[in-house]
Amino acid sequence: MKRSSLIIIAVLSLFLWYLASASILVYGAEEKAQVTEHKIAKEEIGKEFTCVVCGMKVKVAKNTPALDYKGNTYYFCASGEKAIFSKDPEKYISQESSDSLKLSYAEQQITDEELGKKAVCPVTNRNFTITKDTPAIEFQGKTYYFCCPGCINKFIASQTPSDSLKVEPDSLHHNKDTGGTHKHKGCC
Repeated sequence: MKRSSLIIIAVLSLFLWYLASASILVYGAEEKAQVTEHKIAKEEIGKEFTCVVCGMKVKVAKNTPALDYKGNTYYFCASGEKAIFSKDPEKYISQESSDSLKLSYAEQQITDEELGKKAVCPVTNRNFTITKDTPAIEFQGKTYYFCCPGCINKFIASQTPSDSLKVEPDSLHHNKDTGGTHKHKGCC
């Protein structure tokens, strides 16, 4: 009798432990949104998008890297950006929502007087010569020149509501270490 009571208690304890473990796994999975692979459909091909990691504007192709997260599809200009996003998607979603700051910036056309002058990209700290295709914006009465279009969005995302410059050279910029496969004229 005593032995059967111990067996029943042991079985009930194991069962309760199993239920507690299973509920932690189920509720833990519900709280954390999952990043899942997205297969490009024919209807998506040709659609223009902005890579949330680097800010580059690209069109969707059959082999464009893409992920689904919290009910939205995110497209990437390269597999390196896709890998970076999947490690910390909230970081890039919060950057994407900084649209209110973008209103204080104006894109600038390069003038003949600026052509051939030396500039330093405020994102990558890279020196380059200004050409007709150099991306530039005006911010707080000053013109900033960038080594590629993606750097403009990174620059904008780095600003605070008080418009103080907080940009640092960017280790996520396109290079062989991040898996970036495309090249920008004058970019790293």
